[in-house]
Amino acid sequence: PINLIEKNIPFVCNIDLKIKNYLSKEILLKKYPHHKIKVLKNFRVINYNNLPSIKEMTIKSYINNYIDENNNKYYFKSEDEYDFLKEIDIYNDLIKLFYTFSPKYCFKSLSFWYGAKNTCTPFHYDKDHVNLLYIVEGKKKIYMIHPKYNKYMNGDNLLQYGASWSKDKIDTVLNNKNIKYNTIILTKNKILNIPRFWWHAVINLESTMAITFHYYTFQSLLFNSL
Repeated sequence: PINLIEKNIPFVCNIDLKIKNYLSKEILLKKYPHHKIKVLKNFRVINYNNLPSIKEMTIKSYINNYIDENNNKYYFKSEDEYDFLKEIDIYNDLIKLFYTFSPKYCFKSLSFWYGAKNTCTPFHYDKDHVNLLYIVEGKKKIYMIHPKYNKYMNGDNLLQYGASWSKDKIDTVLNNKNIKYNTIILTKNKILNIPRFWWHAVINLESTMAITFHYYTFQSLLFNSL
């Protein structure tokens, strides 16, 4: 799969990485019910004057009040400075499960996503050399747009280092006749390669837990620093 990844094209493959041995709704409730987490208010468009708020609660409270109730007000996202997987000490175990998808010598990282139906991530692109989205449980809809439509995306790269976010609503982008997009439905034990600079928006079709695996080669780190 590494050769296909390096072609920088989207693809989906079906593979059971056995993440369920370390992470699932049942495991979270059984082993970490009182662990405090930070959840982000769900948003469908970037608004610099009203950035999404962060709320702290226990895992049990989040699952009972948001996952089980299909309440999409808050989305549990762990990436960059906040690393939930390291807090519960399973990060190193999980990242090893993705090694077959990466070269031996590279910098690797994981992000974690857990949200109820209709929680979403608006259109953006990442500069990560590789960005693989894996579904632990649930189902996601992903809209993908080729970088050649960049001029129509109303993007802004000042909000987050290594990414650009569209300032338009998801529906506004999808209804733009100048833009062609592909729709991918991703289910349990499927992994999607999201190539760098490809715009994508992600919507949970049901309560969904997912992990994103990123890696940088030495060459890509050098290129991004220029």
